[in-house]
Amino acid sequence: MVNLLDIIPNNIYPIHHFYHIYCGFDYAGKEDSWKLPLENHLIALKQSGLNNYINTMHIGLVGNDNHRQHAKDFISQHEINFTVVAESINGFEQVTQDQLYNFAQTNNGYILYAHTKGSFNLNQQNIDWCKSMTYFNIIKWRDCVARLNQFDAVGCNWFDFSGQSPSHLGGPHVGQRWFAGTFWWSKLNRIRDIGRGPTHYTRWDAEVWIGQIPNIDSYNITGSETGYHNAVVTEW
Repeated sequence: MVNLLDIIPNNIYPIHHFYHIYCGFDYAGKEDSWKLPLENHLIALKQSGLNNYINTMHIGLVGNDNHRQHAKDFISQHEINFTVVAESINGFEQVTQDQLYNFAQTNNGYILYAHTKGSFNLNQQNIDWCKSMTYFNIIKWRDCVARLNQFDAVGCNWFDFSGQSPSHLGGPHVGQRWFAGTFWWSKLNRIRDIGRGPTHYTRWDAEVWIGQIPNIDSYNITGSETGYHNAVVTEW
């Protein structure tokens, strides 16, 4: 096991976690599709030991009043300490990311961002994708933290379309850089360097926001040189 004191400089030791929950109706009108990705996430936090090192966990929720309360009760049942920082009847991940950016203005440390991937469309592809991102970012969190000594951001499925222009043509990702699926680690001082929270034009704006760190130096866990090239890991 890696000794955290060996890999985390004292001045940025705190680990903070922002987690976005969409707990509204899914595309088919079901109410509880968010439970599977959320439960898998909470279990992974405990199983990996990361929950013991997280200083603060911040939750943002989108759904109606009953749905949001149900989700908060669900987390409490798993005996995870958390603070609700945003609630809304509608909106995308920006609801939570706005609060992450605000938090970065007065705090330092490492930041883990994740969300209930697939909660609106809980098909097998999204279930597997969410599990795989959970594996690389939560189960293998010590590797991510170690990489943050050298890199600004760490995650899986990194894409760089920044050489494409103009950025407003050809789809929401043209001209952008991002971790596909939007699970990632970074440093709060580098989040602060972005200079603003994510734009709110489309849901994709939340995905590409991390890539707007100036001169970002990112590490792709599933890159060709890592031994996990394009890997999807659903069991551990």
